[in-house]
Amino acid sequence: MRRCVNGLSRRFFAVIAAASPYRAVRLLTRELGLAGLMRFTRDRIAMTRGATIVQPDGNTARAILSSFVSHLAERLQERAFLSGPEVGYLDLCCFHPLWMACRIDSRIKATWPLAVHNWFEAIQSLGHGEVVPATPAAITDAIDQEAGLFTGAIEPPFLEAEWVTMRPTD
Repeated sequence: MRRCVNGLSRRFFAVIAAASPYRAVRLLTRELGLAGLMRFTRDRIAMTRGATIVQPDGNTARAILSSFVSHLAERLQERAFLSGPEVGYLDLCCFHPLWMACRIDSRIKATWPLAVHNWFEAIQSLGHGEVVPATPAAITDAIDQEAGLFTGAIEPPFLEAEWVTMRPTD
């Protein structure tokens, strides 16, 4: 799934390129207002200045999204979520470009395989969560509380800081 995560920025830009410019601008204007749309546009221009990602043309973008959805469908044939029985970081990363595509044009979901549609609905049902103010100390404490969940250890022939490849055994 590394391929999936590494290509997500490409897929996210494909969402924008595949959409009708009218629909994308309409969504952003509705969500941000006209002044917000202008600020958003300036921000994205500044953010992508010097970027190496080239936005694909409409047909290429649609092919990228179709391939992405097909890849997700394959991965979701025998499991509810991409990384196992529960929602994980990978699910949220892969959800994001499809969420944006649906925000721009909700009709796109009708073209997805059932496994992807069900997965998308399950992730979307989680909602956006809550904003919880936290100090750096509170964040450190929360991380320390979770630290006890680690169940492995580094044993020979592996060394600390050595790169390894992990894969599921299921």
